[in-house]
Amino acid sequence: MTDRNPNETIWRAEFNEFMAAESTETPKLVKEKIVGQVRRDLNPSGLHIFFKLGVIQIFIGSIILLFCPQFGMSLTDEHRIMHLFMRLGTQGCMFACGTLFVGTSLLISAYVLNFDELRVLRKHQAIQISALSLASMFVFLLFGADVFEILTIAWLAGAILGGVALLEFGRATRLLRKRVLYV
Repeated sequence: MTDRNPNETIWRAEFNEFMAAESTETPKLVKEKIVGQVRRDLNPSGLHIFFKLGVIQIFIGSIILLFCPQFGMSLTDEHRIMHLFMRLGTQGCMFACGTLFVGTSLLISAYVLNFDELRVLRKHQAIQISALSLASMFVFLLFGADVFEILTIAWLAGAILGGVALLEFGRATRLLRKRVLYV
């Protein structure tokens, strides 16, 4: 067959040369460094993941606050989201706000984090999402948010439960997209 692709011929020649090459032992230090890096990549630390979640939360949370009248940062006087949430009642509104504020960040995180980070996050999602939600609430307190026990509990419940649900939704859609595009 003489109509082969010239690149394929070059590739085959290089592959055959590689296979015929004499094998050498990888230096122990290089091998340990590579194995260590692969281990770190496959098993990222929970603190590293929490830091990434925090950065995403700061960015996405700041954008969300541009549409929320809570701290007077809203870009618009029309508070459509708040009026929609208020139809759920006071506790329902707080639950929805927590879901929107933390859950949106976790939904975005499902697309920003790599699959190994998502796998580790899923193992520790209760503590990671709870800590992220409490940290967000703490920042609100620093900026002067009024705190009422039952409303805070509703907001935290929305942040944690909504966060878990939206993280799982994002992860599932990302996996589905990967399977559809690469199968």
